[in-house]
Amino acid sequence: ERIEAVMHYAQSTKCRAEIIAEYFHVPPEGLCGRCDNCLNGAARPSPIPMEARARAQEESVKAVEPPALAPGATVVHPKFGKGDIVEVKDERVRVKFDDGERTMRTSFFE
Repeated sequence: ERIEAVMHYAQSTKCRAEIIAEYFHVPPEGLCGRCDNCLNGAARPSPIPMEARARAQEESVKAVEPPALAPGATVVHPKFGKGDIVEVKDERVRVKFDDGERTMRTSFFE
């Protein structure tokens, strides 16, 4: 993902400041007027108004929030696959996978 972001930055004709702002989920302030793309005339203002872009970014961040860790919820582990939460206690969660139950830290799924 980071490599793709670097490649996009290097190959894009957009304002470099706008690309960086988008990467960090900060509404861009328009063209910077200082980067190579702005100076050579390649950069164009983004077509989406800043307020709409900020709202869309907030919604996309909300959409990727982790699932609630509660009994019955489904989680995915990179090694064990999909499993159902059996119990949540303090900093531990017990999950039933196809090959049996495992107890893990809750921070793994947050």
